[in-house]
Amino acid sequence: MKPNHGWVSMPILLMVIMLSALLVSHQSSLQEESLWQTQKAQQQPQIIWRDIYQMLSTMPAVAVGSLNCTGFCRPQSGYWQLRQFSSGAAWLQKQRIEHLNVERLCATRDQQRVRCWWQHDSGETKQMWLTY
Repeated sequence: MKPNHGWVSMPILLMVIMLSALLVSHQSSLQEESLWQTQKAQQQPQIIWRDIYQMLSTMPAVAVGSLNCTGFCRPQSGYWQLRQFSSGAAWLQKQRIEHLNVERLCATRDQQRVRCWWQHDSGETKQMWLTY
């Protein structure tokens, strides 16, 4: 009688195939979770700055009059307001620079990097990051 050698290796082969399929499935779910976390981390700052910009838009502008600057006025001086958001706090400043026909909206969360938007009377809007 001929011995049946395939009987022992077939269950082991099936077990290896099933474990491989489970590992591939687990790795795929880990990659999806990592991708989701990365997308969330990238979207969070955008949402925060959108909320800050909306709050700045509703604030009244403080008239600065005639500053000694041509084309660019730094927001270092001026009145800053601390506002609380769901994601933390931010310092906000909104000024009307009459001789440039512009409103400048500035915000900082760490008092080192300042994000400013310039809204010209012509409708043009510019933005810039400043570092102090």
